[in-house]
Amino acid sequence: QTARNFAIMVDHLLAGQASPVEKTALRRWLEIWRDNNALLAPTLRNSSLLQEDAGLSQSLARVAEVGLQALDVLEGHLQADAALRAQQLATLEDATKPQAELQLMIVEPVRKLVLGYSR
Repeated sequence: QTARNFAIMVDHLLAGQASPVEKTALRRWLEIWRDNNALLAPTLRNSSLLQEDAGLSQSLARVAEVGLQALDVLEGHLQADAALRAQQLATLEDATKPQAELQLMIVEPVRKLVLGYSR
């Protein structure tokens, strides 16, 4: 449900229809997902049952960082060039590969953010 709501807010943002609350929520969710890996890392390392999830957590953090960069570009806080865009798209492509039989559902909305600033 959270990923679905996130995707809807991305669509609103790119259509120029996002409310201030949605803009704040987009950034906050990306910050939570980015920072969560550092919080989970000790638990993931120390549990043999969860070690396979470490890669998924790291991928989520990388995708979230790309999303934050894309928001910064869209808001005019960061200059983007072709090299940054290519790096971001490569990170997102890498994150589409299933890990621990799971897929990150925020990859496509974040890809929309990256493509949205390069129109």
